[in-house]
Amino acid sequence: MFEITTVAHPNDDLNHPLIVVEEKINSKKFFIGSVTEGIQRTVNERKIKLPKSESVFLTGKLSWNRIGGLPGFLLTVFDQKSRDSFFIVYGNPLLKYVIATWRYFIFRVGMNLDIKIVQDQEEELITDSFRANVINISPAKPKATNNVSTSLLDAIICHIFPLNINLNNYSENRKNFDRISQVKLPTVDGLSNSFSTNYLIDFHPVRGKFNVKKAIELGVPKGKMFAQLTKGEDVLLPDGETVVKSSDVVEESKSFPKLLVLDIPSDEYLEPTLHNPLIVSSSKDIGIVYIFLNEKCNLSRIHPILLNYFNANPHCQFVVSHKDITNNLINFTGASLVSLKLKALFPNFFQLPYSSLSNGTPFNEKFASNVHILNTRSCPVVLKPGSPDAVIVENSLESVNQFWKARFDESLLDTFGIPFDSIEPYINDNKLVTSGSLSDSETLKDKVQVVTLGTGSSLPSKYRNVISTILRVPYTQDGKLQYRSIIMDGGENTIGSIKRIYGPDYPRFFKELQCIYLSHLHADHHLGIISLIEERFKHNNTNLYLIIPWQYETFLKEWSRLPNQDDLPDLSRLKIFSCEQFHTNPHPSLEQVSFERMINAKQTITPKKIPLQRSSTETMFKDLGLTGIQTCSAIHCEWAYSVGFTFDIGGDPFKVSYSGDTRPNHRFAFEIGKNSDLLIHEATLEDELMEDALSKRHSTISEAIYVSMLMTARKLILTHFSQRYPKLPDMDSLKKVWTFIDGNYDENLELFQKSYVFKKFQLDAQQRFNAKQMGILYAFDNMVINYNEIDQQLQQIDAFGRERLELLFSSKEKEL
Repeated sequence: MFEITTVAHPNDDLNHPLIVVEEKINSKKFFIGSVTEGIQRTVNERKIKLPKSESVFLTGKLSWNRIGGLPGFLLTVFDQKSRDSFFIVYGNPLLKYVIATWRYFIFRVGMNLDIKIVQDQEEELITDSFRANVINISPAKPKATNNVSTSLLDAIICHIFPLNINLNNYSENRKNFDRISQVKLPTVDGLSNSFSTNYLIDFHPVRGKFNVKKAIELGVPKGKMFAQLTKGEDVLLPDGETVVKSSDVVEESKSFPKLLVLDIPSDEYLEPTLHNPLIVSSSKDIGIVYIFLNEKCNLSRIHPILLNYFNANPHCQFVVSHKDITNNLINFTGASLVSLKLKALFPNFFQLPYSSLSNGTPFNEKFASNVHILNTRSCPVVLKPGSPDAVIVENSLESVNQFWKARFDESLLDTFGIPFDSIEPYINDNKLVTSGSLSDSETLKDKVQVVTLGTGSSLPSKYRNVISTILRVPYTQDGKLQYRSIIMDGGENTIGSIKRIYGPDYPRFFKELQCIYLSHLHADHHLGIISLIEERFKHNNTNLYLIIPWQYETFLKEWSRLPNQDDLPDLSRLKIFSCEQFHTNPHPSLEQVSFERMINAKQTITPKKIPLQRSSTETMFKDLGLTGIQTCSAIHCEWAYSVGFTFDIGGDPFKVSYSGDTRPNHRFAFEIGKNSDLLIHEATLEDELMEDALSKRHSTISEAIYVSMLMTARKLILTHFSQRYPKLPDMDSLKKVWTFIDGNYDENLELFQKSYVFKKFQLDAQQRFNAKQMGILYAFDNMVINYNEIDQQLQQIDAFGRERLELLFSSKEKEL
């Protein structure tokens, strides 16, 4: 028996659909669809176990918004599968080029990744569970043939995922990775991106039962001949004359209904797909058809075509997906439960994620009962041997209020005297980010706003997404309060967080987005940036400034070379600045080297250095209201940065410093960030994990607090917490720091002995005075903080009671 579970349907959390087929007898899993941003987190949320995952069959056309989650998904798969193999199936060799672009930020030892490109639908891909036909459809004959050799790309991918290496010599492996990141990719001339990939899946039949009694009656001796007959082989009995046929003693095999998965990028793909000869000739054996309609498909225009197809195949079950017809309920229920608790306790700081029951009118009301809407809340589709039909059980959808009431019932809030009635007014209320005015007692500085979309590190978890922070800088125009926005780092699915926190008004945010800053190239900091660029230009055609490490510009240029892309805009519309341009001691970038030259060299090749080309910042400073930017190297990895932005707000300077990932850095504290009005600093690990902080080049919470004191920052926001602390980090770190400052070392002596920043620097009188006044805030996802409210968080926590807070957020559930 096979079950088909919907992992994702199009909504604000996830752009494209994904299903997983599981063979129940052995728990093997095969994913089919798009691995969009947010899938890694969805798999964790849905508790889909990956050790038995065999493959992913990618559908549709190649674009970032379809596979932006693939790097993180693969890393999660191999973290659980150890050194087992995993294969990706697709119909376009351009996929290998895309994976080769990951060489800047992906290096995983021991991953046996097998990329199967199948371009001929006559070629069957056979697994232990089924045989699959890959059906590539193009509305017009492409000019390119896709018969270009990809051997060079294969070689690069093998260096990104090295398998046959010495696991005990990490430094040598790392050196190989650093070399491969400087390799120049081959051109993709001659490769087409007009094909959409679809699949026809024919599950292996279940062998019939062997009738032992009848075999004995026919004179078959036990042993080898029994086995032959079971395998379908006829046997000659020992008398040398009598032949017993397998069909005499083995019941007829039972077949499964076939599965057809169609991905339709736009209207012109629909009819060529439905009229494909293989699909037409197999129609009588197909039991279930998934039709993934891209949002570019015009439902009104293609409705008659779909209706004819449904009517011509009444024996089939159809499951249809389109963003206008699937529900927009929240995927990440674990994170929404945390948001609900925080909103109930601190209503001025948190925004409940927006959701809705439907994005449009009911689609399947116009069709027969065998037409269904793709829905992650539906029961798995069951395929049974010997049955021509797929078993589909529809689940009724809960309303938005019912969803939040169910989360409230799980939350324990009522035991703390907080009724659901007090929560209801906040449902789908986005006033914290869409409204605002300046009172007589407030200054423009007070209205500086920080939105912490993601506050986790390394990988998305059930309760925290990876790092992304919005800085909203206020100004007045015609007497009204307006904002310019900067995004500082954009981890995977930042776009989904923005759509949930702003609701239907999310285009308003992109109209105010002026700049994206990237601190370094680790995947948890940038896999969401391409989606942000794409969405921004849908709503705002003015300059978008990128301040990024120079390698990320190379990455964007490599992506821009892909033909027929649907999502990445023309790079000429971006105004790109290297982080080195604002560095206190700028370094040149490095020229790329051909793969053959790099690999065949008998000694290490040092790439040619390219002098920094400075661009004029005058227009950018004017558009962003800036008077200065400074960066310094972070103590984390190569080409990692910390930054300080100085704004002119109402005629007064206002400095915001952002650490990125780093160990405590005296240059950041005493030069770049000195006297910051606001410091946003990573606080990845609790103090007990100082050894991990040292080895992985991160800061502990106490170290981040102490850096802010040395910096004489006025306010501090702590973020980028390890996913070890999915709900609450250690909120006693401030007390530990003051025990050190006051000379009481005994309790935390080990921490202070190991930390460079505590050993070398002591606060002077001015720093000590400032530290007493400094406001500190621990960031959570979906948090909206005005500058003049940062001090209030710890006060409100103390008023509620820290022990009660820990009790409210305690959980016996195994954390992901």
